[in-house]
Amino acid sequence: MNGLLSINTYVQDYLCPKLDVQPCIHILDCTKVLVNLDNDNYENSSVVKIDGETMRGYKLGVLRGVLDDSGIAEEIVFGTLKTHDMEQCRQMLRTTSCFQENDIWINDRGFLSREMVNYLKKVRKVDTYLPAKENMTLYQDAVKLAATNGKWQKHPNRKRKEQDIMLRCACALFIMRSYII
Repeated sequence: MNGLLSINTYVQDYLCPKLDVQPCIHILDCTKVLVNLDNDNYENSSVVKIDGETMRGYKLGVLRGVLDDSGIAEEIVFGTLKTHDMEQCRQMLRTTSCFQENDIWINDRGFLSREMVNYLKKVRKVDTYLPAKENMTLYQDAVKLAATNGKWQKHPNRKRKEQDIMLRCACALFIMRSYII
């Protein structure tokens, strides 16, 4: 993993200062890196069965910084497919130099951890945002509130042409902002 340490150090200590960028919004996600299932020569790869499908590979966790209309991969962790997303990234979240006071961390439910949210909020002073699910009261209330406004637009992504969207700035902060639990 020395290679990843070198990449992380290069981005954080050289590239970001050289580009004069310091993102204050960060997105964390893990993705599977699949390799040939029949080839057991991939060092430290793991074999798992997900939704009935057997696969071999690794898991890559990437902390991305949002920069206007683009972004930068700020920190990377690499591990086995068997490791839960939160466990894969826990140490990075606790120690990354990318987080500054009052930054925002956007994540998915794979990173839902009361301990981590409280740590980031109390110790690192980082706010955590988590998307709501359709079956949550919070989501349903937000949709009702948006429906009363009636200013729906077609989704800008052509792949989602059947979806309508509405920007509700005041509501968005309420929906996504997490509080100390």
